[in-house]
Amino acid sequence: MSLEDWVSSFIVINDSTISLFWVKNDRKRLLIYYRNRVVQIKRGKKLVQMYHVISEENHSDCGTRPELVSEKDIGPGSKWENGYLG
Repeated sequence: MSLEDWVSSFIVINDSTISLFWVKNDRKRLLIYYRNRVVQIKRGKKLVQMYHVISEENHSDCGTRPELVSEKDIGPGSKWENGYLG
């Protein structure tokens, strides 16, 4: 990781319960494509750093849903910039 000197901690947040199950369950047999994606996700991450968030509160995903995003959603002081504050 090129920023490892600057990053002291991180978490992985995902709104897909299926992919989280795949990553956290080593006993599930997966097709090669999905198994390779799981290996990529696990590389360099501890499983305790992975969390689920419901899609409606996943503000980091707004770039994939441009039709639902307004300027106030991503501008200064927005949830995208500051996180969900309740």
